[in-house]
Amino acid sequence: MLLTISGTPGKVAIAYDRIAIEDTISVIKPFLEYNTNYLFYFLKDKEIEIYNLSRGGGLRNLNLKIIKDIDVIMPPLKYQENAVNVLNKIEELKTLREKYSEKLDLYKKQLTKQLLEGKIILK
Repeated sequence: MLLTISGTPGKVAIAYDRIAIEDTISVIKPFLEYNTNYLFYFLKDKEIEIYNLSRGGGLRNLNLKIIKDIDVIMPPLKYQENAVNVLNKIEELKTLREKYSEKLDLYKKQLTKQLLEGKIILK
């Protein structure tokens, strides 16, 4: 789990492979048994709160103490897995909605053009 600590602190991402990171990113590894996606959703939900904990004027930063003080709720692993299944399903539905919304916009644009050019006869 990656957390930005400088610039725009509080953004989270999952690294599925070994990667090189720069000093504006922190690696989060809880001591407890956890589901990576659960931790991602949890921290993603807290992004604004985490950002507001950051310090600095133009360039905001999080330090190690601030990160360690973030209260992360880690329920039993089975609960985490069930929660992730529900949240993943919602993400799938959102993706479908966006896909069909884009298609509907395209159909509307095409139909509008044909109607306004008189290519479709209405009675």
